[in-house]
Amino acid sequence: MKKVTIILTGVILMAISAMNVNAQNTATETAEASATIHQHLSLSKDVDLAFGGIITDTDGGTVAIPATSAGTPNYNGLPAQLATTTSAAKFTASGQDGATFDITLPTSATITNGSESMIIDNFISSTGNDGVVLSGGATEFFVGATLNIAAGQAAGEYTGEFDVTVTYE
Repeated sequence: MKKVTIILTGVILMAISAMNVNAQNTATETAEASATIHQHLSLSKDVDLAFGGIITDTDGGTVAIPATSAGTPNYNGLPAQLATTTSAAKFTASGQDGATFDITLPTSATITNGSESMIIDNFISSTGNDGVVLSGGATEFFVGATLNIAAGQAAGEYTGEFDVTVTYE
């Protein structure tokens, strides 16, 4: 009887072992992984914004530089101007060909001569600000603005800076 019990136990263990092998059925599938690295978006300034030589009067006024390659100013409320160079600022955005980007311009900026200041506002881009396409991997654009001159503005050379930002959409 002892032999029958041992044989029976062995058969049962083999049967259980065989069932466990069948219960561990698995399947494997392979998936691909991918990534696309786009060229970094960069911005370079090619030309500064220049309002030129301005003669003020007692009433003040504005000088508007359009966002064009000519950058020919429009004077409002000011007398004759000195023959000096004026220009819209010019920038070049470089990045992934065909990608779109947005341009962020300041609301205003200040230029000073050390003690006196003037406000620049109404910034505008020649390409618009949203959905600009990088054609051939680079796009040039101009930025114009309006300089606000107070009545009796003090003479001097006024300078300052403003930021232009480009961001991929």
